[in-house]
Amino acid sequence: MSAPRPVRHRATLSAGAPASSSPEPEQADLLLIGGRVVLKMLPVLQQTYVRMPETKWVIALGACACAAAQSPALPGNYHDTYAQVGDLAHLVPVDVYVPGCPPRLEDLIGAIENLQRAIVHNG
Repeated sequence: MSAPRPVRHRATLSAGAPASSSPEPEQADLLLIGGRVVLKMLPVLQQTYVRMPETKWVIALGACACAAAQSPALPGNYHDTYAQVGDLAHLVPVDVYVPGCPPRLEDLIGAIENLQRAIVHNG
């Protein structure tokens, strides 16, 4: 089952990219990390972050991506496995954490709006 997306959210968040845009990291200013990050993906994630232009922001989305930042002592947080990256903030600076499994859409939109306000406030 699918539902149409509200057009107002795309316009508000400036997410409506033109068809001629390229999906290259050099043109992105927001990196959205969703779910678990395993050691095999880490070099690609770091390379993507390095290729982004300055004034870049990172949002960690979901309980698996936010687990080590919230509390590494909680059970089920995949912080101490051989394949899972423990704390993303040590490898890529994370600006906003959106917890939840699965995270709610309202929380993601609220995080993006808070990030926009922080960007405007801090210049």
